[in-house]
Amino acid sequence: MKSARLLPLFLALAATSPSLIAQVFPLSENTWSNPDFVKRFLGSYGFNTDVNPSITTEERAIFEKIVPLVSTQPALAISELTTAIAANPAVSPAMVYTLANVYFQTGDLPKAEARYKEAISRFPNFLRAYKNLGVLYVQTSKFAEALPVLLKTIELGGQGADVFGLLAYSYLNTNNSVAALRSYEQALFFEPNSRDWRMGRVQSLMNIGRNDDAIAAIDDLMKDFPAQTELLMLQSNAFIGKNDPQSAAATLEIVRAAGKADANALTLLGDIYLNFNQADLALGLYNEALGTKSLGKDRVLRVARRLATVSAWTQLDAYLSTLDSTSGTTSYTDAEQLELLNLRAQSDLAQDRNDAAATKLAEVVKRDPLNGRALLLLANYYWNTGEIARAEIHYDRAAKVVAVAPEAMVQHARMLVSQREFQKAVALLERAQALRPLAYVGQYMDKVAAASRASGR
Repeated sequence: MKSARLLPLFLALAATSPSLIAQVFPLSENTWSNPDFVKRFLGSYGFNTDVNPSITTEERAIFEKIVPLVSTQPALAISELTTAIAANPAVSPAMVYTLANVYFQTGDLPKAEARYKEAISRFPNFLRAYKNLGVLYVQTSKFAEALPVLLKTIELGGQGADVFGLLAYSYLNTNNSVAALRSYEQALFFEPNSRDWRMGRVQSLMNIGRNDDAIAAIDDLMKDFPAQTELLMLQSNAFIGKNDPQSAAATLEIVRAAGKADANALTLLGDIYLNFNQADLALGLYNEALGTKSLGKDRVLRVARRLATVSAWTQLDAYLSTLDSTSGTTSYTDAEQLELLNLRAQSDLAQDRNDAAATKLAEVVKRDPLNGRALLLLANYYWNTGEIARAEIHYDRAAKVVAVAPEAMVQHARMLVSQREFQKAVALLERAQALRPLAYVGQYMDKVAAASRASGR
């Protein structure tokens, strides 16, 4: 490969590797399975009457009966609360809120949501109902719905790490990293050692381009959580974000040496090496990723395209051979199989295996008559083998496919120039320029037009 074929690093990696920056790591500490979180979620059953409704003496007696049942016999607690609420239409919203909590605990989320909303409609400044409804929305990944509810919680005086942290998490999942960063820093004021909030802050920093700060924050996290290799994966992306591929590669190699590199880590490392002109090293990593049998089809295809883009033809052949021997392509869609066949044909053409390429391309065109790339490559093959009439037919067919039409017209014009058909070539170049103006095509067209005037053809 020639260095001129290299793509800019960040562009190349962004095109082939789904960035971990875009992945929001799931909450680990602030989930319903964590008893401490559940305790904070439920809180006590005392109420501040400015932002929480009061309860009558009779309702307090029901609460005293219900509270021990909430954790031990939730079905009985639901029955008791439902009966009490049905018997008294003017029951305190606190009773409805408590029923919502028990529904949430038992996993009946639609009923929990409905009861929280009912409690809020009965008491519009019901702080705890807003907070727990916000928690429910976050737990069910309804982040856009969570935002106004959590903001209302804060407006009513709700504070603490949970409120700000879940607000930040919702911002991060709705692509507002600036607001997420501010909210994570508020959460960390209350809970500075939280892994969730520290991880979220790192992701927010990376998303807004503060990669040096993110790298330093990950170093701190690694001191407390040395076994969590996803932190190193995140850090490698931060190094890529600051255009430091050497450090990214070194970080990923640590993950690999620890035996913790998954298919994503291996392909990302392969992409880095490929951009360094180390195609054989990249191939080894890509094949290792295939060997995990967890490399998604989209990633398989992206790697193949990447190898073709940098003209790593022998490595592409080896990669596709490994694909055949490991997982095969039987589960691929017809379009995906045709793309792989097209790539194999491109490799054949690049390595002067022209007849083999033609056979593959003919198969692609037979199965997909509007496959513009195959039509164009097949036309080029016929031109190179001197079958001008067949080349003309395939160039004309390719010119009817929008994705490759300008390129097909330019290639067709080049063939016509080789046949000294200058006027026809100029007409095709004019059509190509009308579709997609390119400076070098315009310059070529001027030269062909001058040749046409000089020769009268």
